[in-house]
Amino acid sequence: METHYLIDYENAGKNGLKGCENLSSTDHIHMFYTDNSKNTTFDFIINHGKAMLDIRKVPAGDQSLDKHLIAYLGYLVGINVNKKVKYVIVSSDKGYDKIGEFLREEYEKECENSISVSRRNTIEVKKVTQEKDVKQNTEKKAPTVKVDKAKKTELNKQIQQALSRSEIEYKPEVMNEVAKAVTSLYGNEKFMNDVHNTLRDMYPDDYLDVYGDIKPVISKYITVQDKNADGNNKKVLHNEIHQILSKANAGKEVIAYVPGLVIRHCDEKNALQTIYRTIIQKFGQKKGLDIYNRIKKHI
Repeated sequence: METHYLIDYENAGKNGLKGCENLSSTDHIHMFYTDNSKNTTFDFIINHGKAMLDIRKVPAGDQSLDKHLIAYLGYLVGINVNKKVKYVIVSSDKGYDKIGEFLREEYEKECENSISVSRRNTIEVKKVTQEKDVKQNTEKKAPTVKVDKAKKTELNKQIQQALSRSEIEYKPEVMNEVAKAVTSLYGNEKFMNDVHNTLRDMYPDDYLDVYGDIKPVISKYITVQDKNADGNNKKVLHNEIHQILSKANAGKEVIAYVPGLVIRHCDEKNALQTIYRTIIQKFGQKKGLDIYNRIKKHI
């Protein structure tokens, strides 16, 4: 499968090219820069593997690079409409995520197949693999309510789509394993809790990343019984946030304060906005933003 990497060099800088030396002949690098970019000599790009490298200078201006990159992405999608192609925007600017979401939705309206558009900070990605000799714990509990087979099929599809759009590059077999495990638990009284615990058994080192990527999907499939187990789900969420911050060495004050803050506001309509503003107010813009970016996808 061809992969096109569109690099926002103003945002990502040299770090965005990390891992390019491992690319193959089916990969393409499209690097966009302006006169505002920190380094425009590009002497450091000695080895970009077997990938084609295309460097494009665009006019400087208010979001000029973003607009040119997005326009070129649309062009690539158009000329490759009959091919199976993956598009990766390399930038830390999360504004691109909405563009990817829009393209996926519009593409699926007009075409029979789906499109892969994602964003991450570097070309190189973290890879999640199944732990050896770990037995899946998905058959111990039978569903407590009758499950609609069509909904299970749709859940399976949405889980795999969510993982394919992640910043993490999941192998196809891992996406299949996760989707199979989650759908087998659908209908359980404590669905989200069971998914969390099962993924922890399957991927001891990476389960928080996997769970965070699929949580927006599975939260739409909770049953009445699962809603009644809301207190248990919040306990799981509290533990997640605590573990994430502990792993990041965020500091005792942050670890003691932020999980409770999330639980207090997670059910509110503007939960993310409230949590973001409170964290920034307490810990300052730079530190607060780092904390928020670490926990956002888990809320």
